[in-house]
Amino acid sequence: MGNGQSLFYPDNGNRYNRAQQLANDCENYKYQFESKKAELERILGPYQSKINRVMQAFGCSDLDDLSRLVEKTGTGAALAEWNRVKHIYDKTQMVDQVIYGAMGIVAVGGLAISTVGALAGGIGFMAGIAVTGQILLVLGVIGLIFDAIMGAVNRAKLRDAINSLFESRLKIRRIVAHLDNLFLWMPIIHEIYQTFEEAGFTEEQIIKKLKDKKFNEPIQEDMKDENYYNIARSLRDLDESRGSWVNEDPNWQTLANMLQMLENINFERRRNYHYWH
Repeated sequence: MGNGQSLFYPDNGNRYNRAQQLANDCENYKYQFESKKAELERILGPYQSKINRVMQAFGCSDLDDLSRLVEKTGTGAALAEWNRVKHIYDKTQMVDQVIYGAMGIVAVGGLAISTVGALAGGIGFMAGIAVTGQILLVLGVIGLIFDAIMGAVNRAKLRDAINSLFESRLKIRRIVAHLDNLFLWMPIIHEIYQTFEEAGFTEEQIIKKLKDKKFNEPIQEDMKDENYYNIARSLRDLDESRGSWVNEDPNWQTLANMLQMLENINFERRRNYHYWH
């Protein structure tokens, strides 16, 4: 039976190797995601206990109260930026809570919230992308592919696995790039919470000190490119450098453009939802 498969479907070996290669890439990037997320939580963990203190100083009992305070008192660019990006944070995620809290207080102080990396987003809205049971399911399929009796069935399963893993790899790699960029904003987050402490967690002193501060944003050249198209192109370069069999890969350009478009649509949908609720 194995000879028959090799005779009629000679590329099944290439398909299997490619699926396994993509699965290994997914596992590698998934590990990087989990490690970097854990490191961000370790870095920002000490600030979580300070969120409530600084919010209480501004008469807020939770992050929703803080958002309402920004909308009530914010003006100009600070308010506009807040309304643009507040919806991309998941307030159940600790990392997002810390960044969201810093961002809100800075906005109340009348400063542009891009100062604290607000436009980069948190991790909550990305945490479920490509690191779900779908990947685990596909990884499991890889080991069972050659259990099928018919070569044609093998071919269909391998093609399905390649398609799914190819997209999953791009999504995970994009998330890793985003987390890398969040690390570059950590010094500013630290400085903001240090300012809260220096001000004794009092509203008037916090606003005064924030206005006297000049925060240095990360160097643009150090920021990772998060655009789906450019990340997909870098993965294509990786495949070329290692001589990967890519004959049945999805079109990387079409896939990248589609994912970018869907993300932009989702961004606007979430923004509009929060605008009306």
